[in-house]
Amino acid sequence: MKITRMRTNRMENPLGFSMDSARVSYVVEESRGRRQTAARVTAAKEETFTELLYDSGKSEAIDSICHELPIRLQPRTRYYWKAEVWDDAGDYCESAPAWFETAKGEGEAWEGVFITQTFSQQEHPVFRKEIRVEKPLKYARLYALGLGVYELYLDGEKIGEEVLLPGLHAYDSWLQYQTYEIEMTEGVHMLEAMLGDGWYKGPYGLKAKLPRHGEEYAFIGELHLFFRDGEERITGTDKSWAVRKGKVLFDSIYDGEIYDERGQGETDYPVKEAGLSTGRLTPRLSPPLVIQARLRPAALLHTPAGETVLDMGQNMVGWMEFSVNQPAGIAVRLQFGEILQNGNFYRDNMRTAKCEYTYI
Repeated sequence: MKITRMRTNRMENPLGFSMDSARVSYVVEESRGRRQTAARVTAAKEETFTELLYDSGKSEAIDSICHELPIRLQPRTRYYWKAEVWDDAGDYCESAPAWFETAKGEGEAWEGVFITQTFSQQEHPVFRKEIRVEKPLKYARLYALGLGVYELYLDGEKIGEEVLLPGLHAYDSWLQYQTYEIEMTEGVHMLEAMLGDGWYKGPYGLKAKLPRHGEEYAFIGELHLFFRDGEERITGTDKSWAVRKGKVLFDSIYDGEIYDERGQGETDYPVKEAGLSTGRLTPRLSPPLVIQARLRPAALLHTPAGETVLDMGQNMVGWMEFSVNQPAGIAVRLQFGEILQNGNFYRDNMRTAKCEYTYI
């Protein structure tokens, strides 16, 4: 008998989501019994559960599908909870701890401002800031949002597994920021944010020339460092940040991407404040977009027209991962389609969408 699939508001260990209340659920597996006869749910701010914020006691009324924790949630706080279950076969089981962490509080001021580049808005920016950690760090949190789509990097390594952040949402109504758990050692670190057009800045909709949500890239971040000696330090985006021209030369929801590995130099340009207020910022609502599976091509086709086609065996949403060993400046272009017509690669159904990826 074991307790699995522990969820808070239907999510596993959610970090920084919009959360007015916490409703927990769990599943009991490998039980000799046929039903739960009683359960106990406890919650605390520490994983040791030495000081409980909530204790339901052993109760027959607890529903494993949804049990609300009657605690007042505080901003920027991690909570731990666990469940104990008794079944009609007389067996007992205790779960491992699960957790959830709240975002910034409603109406809480931002230390940072939205920043944008001082060079052309046709160039894709990479915002960067050197972070110095002079003493032992207990933990760190980063609250951030990039418009249109963005990825964060620490010392050249991508932070998290999500893609296409912050996702498609009603930008005119709210701007959903994300919360990140950052690991840093003592020393100097480089924090970077790479931005693309996405749905926000690029054309989107049945009429691609509809007004965009914004004409300029924008990024906001707020880094909280909690040191072991009790000090808390907050660094927000401001004019002390720098920006470089990125390796992405072009991106579009419909047309794809052009990526130049050679880059556009290592010149740091100044930033300026973007024309966006923090009034619409809200904790994230949208669930994460992550890789669900890795597929190998089902077949390599040579069409009557002389084309080379990689057949993935299914209609899919994703991208190709490949290795290349060619001289600098050589371009590899992949075009994507959904069907064959008379045995040949067919893209007319995509109308004007280029739907291609170019790697230089």
